[in-house]
Amino acid sequence: MEPHVVHEQRTGFLAAGGVTFGVGYGAALLAGLVVTSARPEDDCGLCSSQHPQDSPAPLVLVPVVGPLLEWWRAPTSSRGSPLVWSAWSGLEAAGAVMLIVGLVGHDVVEWRPLNAGPRVRIVPTATPQLGALPLNVSW
Repeated sequence: MEPHVVHEQRTGFLAAGGVTFGVGYGAALLAGLVVTSARPEDDCGLCSSQHPQDSPAPLVLVPVVGPLLEWWRAPTSSRGSPLVWSAWSGLEAAGAVMLIVGLVGHDVVEWRPLNAGPRVRIVPTATPQLGALPLNVSW
């Protein structure tokens, strides 16, 4: 047996990071869809540039920092505590970090058998009395 260094992904981190980031960002997509569909249509294209807080693009769709940006953009009288928004951003950040760690992976030593060739060989030979097929066994 001889050692070989092999690069492997960390499947546990990939699975946990995919689920964690998927849940956090999926909730952000759902919230962005609800916020976008609940807003009234603008009759003019310049109205949203005059009032940036009424723009049709919700900031919650930005990965990781989107929930905190949405909380910061909300009016001070109705924004409340940043605890939930920070936890939401933290959930997305933790999922993203786990995905990155899983994709980067690590090196492991794998033991593989030596390629010593066949153990039993058939060697054809010719003798004056006739031919024969002796076995050549090596160990």
